[in-house]
Amino acid sequence: MENFGKLKNAFNTILTEGISEKNDVKKGIFKKYIKMLKENKMLKTQFDVYNTIELMVESNEFKANEKIKKVLESTSNFDNKKLTKLNTKLLKLLEGVDLECDYENKILHENISNLIFSKDVDKYVDSLHETIQYTKTNTIKEDVKGNGVSNDILISVAVDKFNDRYSDLDESSKVIVKSILEYKDEDKEILFNDNITECITLINGKLKNEFKGDELSIKESLLAAKENLLGRNYDKNNFISDMSKILTLKQDLK
Repeated sequence: MENFGKLKNAFNTILTEGISEKNDVKKGIFKKYIKMLKENKMLKTQFDVYNTIELMVESNEFKANEKIKKVLESTSNFDNKKLTKLNTKLLKLLEGVDLECDYENKILHENISNLIFSKDVDKYVDSLHETIQYTKTNTIKEDVKGNGVSNDILISVAVDKFNDRYSDLDESSKVIVKSILEYKDEDKEILFNDNITECITLINGKLKNEFKGDELSIKESLLAAKENLLGRNYDKNNFISDMSKILTLKQDLK
């Protein structure tokens, strides 16, 4: 198993389902995934590579190229056969899960996998080019084009609440946060960064639509929310508050 991105997406889905369904079995599977990341340097480094590139924003093509290559340096000395076996161990935790389903970053993850594993020069160059294009469009300065906006009012309210900050946590957020309090700091940081990435991905999807007239305020709110997310870092002292806001935003954006 070379494409860790498919595994990462599947485990995130399992966590979401485990929390919403109050399913201890699914939450247990996610804990095993976190444990394997913590205990194996190669897996943790691989996770960091995917996560860093997902969040990368760089409009300058030359800089994007250099940044991506710099991130990939951390995997340059990897034994790819060993890494494949480690990914396969993660795969065994996902018995019966469909890894071929479509999701937002599926193409990006395939390209990152090629950048790590592929020995084919043409495939490597093509994947590098597509990854660079991703970082160029993954920016709050991008031109927005598309057809229509779904759930405009809901989206506008959701992102405005996030930008202004919630004064109080709602009960659903408290339940979600409580369910992950048992994780240690490193586990919480992984969850925090992963959910930041998912929110940005969802916002990017909304920004592909066309905004006209009064709808421009929705675009501005989305851009402000994205900029807010890009500036956020894990802070163990504010974890409960920050995580609850992020999870609620993610739910409202879906």
